[in-house]
Amino acid sequence: MSVWNYIADMPPEAENLRVRSELMMAIEKQITERGWTQVRAAEALGLTQPRVTDLLRGKVSKFSLDALVGMASELGIQLRADVGESAGTFITTHSLTEVAAMVLPKNWKEPVRWLRRHLVSGEISGYKVGHDWRMTSEDVADLVARHRNSAQAAATASAPPVSIIDGLSARSRRRIQGAPKTQKDCQNPE
Repeated sequence: MSVWNYIADMPPEAENLRVRSELMMAIEKQITERGWTQVRAAEALGLTQPRVTDLLRGKVSKFSLDALVGMASELGIQLRADVGESAGTFITTHSLTEVAAMVLPKNWKEPVRWLRRHLVSGEISGYKVGHDWRMTSEDVADLVARHRNSAQAAATASAPPVSIIDGLSARSRRRIQGAPKTQKDCQNPE
């Protein structure tokens, strides 16, 4: 049973979600590889820029299969239809909570937030279904390979000592440190 079957109520709906998600990822990949801005992609696909934003953010529910097939055709993406029984090969996906538990240091305070921020920025790969981000096993392996050293360094690096005094005004510093206020003599400036 695939993750899509858990998301959708009925297997046909699950298959539709899977196909739309794969098409969205292929379209996003083409836009990225061509170096297009969202405005340029909107012009090429006959969409508005906000619709391209929805597309690039993986909002599957906002696009029909027909619309995505049309966009893929505009970009020259070749589609292949496999008709018949499923071969039984499914892609294993993981929630951000699962990914955080598998690969991120245990002492991180908000690992899911870190993953989400890097997914949204495009620094790591994954896809969005509704409001939830998912990562394939390949995405997780890529995350580990590309961020192995930086994640360990970020988790183990000690923060520089913070001085409360540094961010205060001169008046507040004097008050805390108990230093006397130096006042220039207006009548005898020296």
